[in-house]
Amino acid sequence: MKKNMLILAALLCSAFLFSACGDDEPDVTATVTYTLTTNDVTQAANVVIYYVGDNGEKKFETMSAGQSAWFKTVTVKKFSSKVGVLMVVSPKDDASLNKDNYNLHTDCRIDVKYSTGTTNYANTKTLIGQESVAKNKVNDLLRNKKFEYGLKLERNGSITDTSMSYLKD
Repeated sequence: MKKNMLILAALLCSAFLFSACGDDEPDVTATVTYTLTTNDVTQAANVVIYYVGDNGEKKFETMSAGQSAWFKTVTVKKFSSKVGVLMVVSPKDDASLNKDNYNLHTDCRIDVKYSTGTTNYANTKTLIGQESVAKNKVNDLLRNKKFEYGLKLERNGSITDTSMSYLKD
């Protein structure tokens, strides 16, 4: 009987020796690059870009007049995480619209690269699709508009669309 108890105790101790002490999941990060391209929008409107920065921080930047591209790279270390941009436009009071037509086409591209190499994602979404807008229609089209593109990233590489409207709260 004592021999059986000794064997049982040895088996239990060996089971604890081979159990993990902590999180065995590897550290996973995702590098996210936002690219926003536009044509005439910054000539006719004020543009503020709200975005998710490193580790989920809410950030914003303003595009200057005539600026046609905006880039930002951030690192995600916590999952589930939302990443993306919210572009808010409003017509400029002092904009001198001197062309007959304006190209307001604006795209947002999001590239995601996981450190594990398991998931690479790249997609472009059109935020404003109008390429030829008469100057008398530009202000109405851009008046206090919000355009967004967001993704939800999971540790396992799963990526789904999500809303970014919370960024301007």
